Amino acid sequence: MTEQREVLQKRIEAEHQYAKDALDIQFKGVGYLLAANAAGLAGCMALLKDYSTVPQLKGIGIFIWLFGMGFIFAIIGFLGTVLHHQGWMGSFLGYNDKGGARPNLYVIAAVAPIVISCLLLSGAILIMVAKFMWLGASTRFASAVDPGKPIIPQRVAWPDLPTNR
Repeated sequence: MTEQREVLQKRIEAEHQYAKDALDIQFKGVGYLLAANAAGLAGCMALLKDYSTVPQLKGIGIFIWLFGMGFIFAIIGFLGTVLHHQGWMGSFLGYNDKGGARPNLYVIAAVAPIVISCLLLSGAILIMVAKFMWLGASTRFASAVDPGKPIIPQRVAWPDLPTNR
């Protein structure tokens, strides 16, 4: 009987360590998600002062909305992760909530807002890349080409290359 108890105790300790490690990774991920959305939102707010003078900033409202909603969902995801942490760690302390929510509900409450926040952050980044990827190219071409003349490809005369015949 003692041997079975020791094996059970070792399994419980291993599960406890796994739970701590898994939740630490989840908390770090949610923290990074909070920071990324907050930085995007802060960057958009800093750009608002130049909104009327810089035409490339038209449409910045979509980024404010995406980063703002991503930040809100990251906060909800953090709270869900805290609930998940309490539920999972409470099981190791002998806490048994007979009438409460199921453990799967804690996982859903933690993961669903995090996934939504990740999608919103990814959407903001994709839209930003799509909207501004030609910005650098257009400024390079504008400095190299006379703005009054249309861009027409010119034939290039290739020099005669020496041959080894």
